[in-house]
Amino acid sequence: MEYGSKEFETLMVEKQMQLIAQVFSTGPPPIPGNMGLTSSFGIEHPKDPENGHDVIAHQKIWAGQVLEAAQLKASGVLRSVTSHTGRDYFTEAEADAMFSFCTAFEKEHNMIVNHETHRARILYSPWVVERILKVHPDLHLCADLSHYSCVAESGPTEPEINKVVTLLAPRVRHIHARVGFEEGPQIPDPRGDIWKPYHEGYMVWWEKIYTHAKNRNDDSFSTTPEFGPPMYAWTNPYDGNKPIVNVWDVNHWVGQQVTEMFGNKIDKSGAGKLENDPHKGIWEL
Repeated sequence: MEYGSKEFETLMVEKQMQLIAQVFSTGPPPIPGNMGLTSSFGIEHPKDPENGHDVIAHQKIWAGQVLEAAQLKASGVLRSVTSHTGRDYFTEAEADAMFSFCTAFEKEHNMIVNHETHRARILYSPWVVERILKVHPDLHLCADLSHYSCVAESGPTEPEINKVVTLLAPRVRHIHARVGFEEGPQIPDPRGDIWKPYHEGYMVWWEKIYTHAKNRNDDSFSTTPEFGPPMYAWTNPYDGNKPIVNVWDVNHWVGQQVTEMFGNKIDKSGAGKLENDPHKGIWEL
């Protein structure tokens, strides 16, 4: 059964909830009235345009999805938009054309779009960020730094990647709070002693971002604890590939850690609280 934008918006208003929408620059054109999605299940792995280097096609797909999300602004349901923008194989000229279009479009439509640091997208690697941020001063980011640990086989103890995190931190308006390591984008369980140094290192990274939000006098800052299901989650191949930990429990724990450590940095009212329902998946600090 299709669940279109209007029904969704009505329910979100009734529940007093907000949405951080996810858009892509790949996949088929959006169906109007369905939040930019082609089905009731959304687009998990959208296909590239026939010519993956066709920047105009990427721009049209992206703009259509952003405009669908924008329909939720008037009611206050839409908080922001997270974007999987372009492709990692774009040339510098193609990447610049894509981001120039996006930032101009965001200004024109008064939209907050945060372009995610994600594998397979333009911002797939920490080593491309410095040039892109210099060329595109109005570009805002969603920081999923777990991808950078994987791509660069690096982490919070490495000086060079710390320079990158320091550089991008002022541009971040949303965090995907997942912890990566040298060989993958997700450690199995941040609560385990063997993985504690990784989680603590990421908390240092996230603190850099929260500090900038506080210095900007942001009223609040959004974070999504984003430990994912299989195949992000580690599984036991000798037990039907069942996850070795409960992902909801992990995300709830991460949300609590983030709220306890950084909530008072942003929320001037002192009202920043973690929702008790771990299934909501988004914590606003």
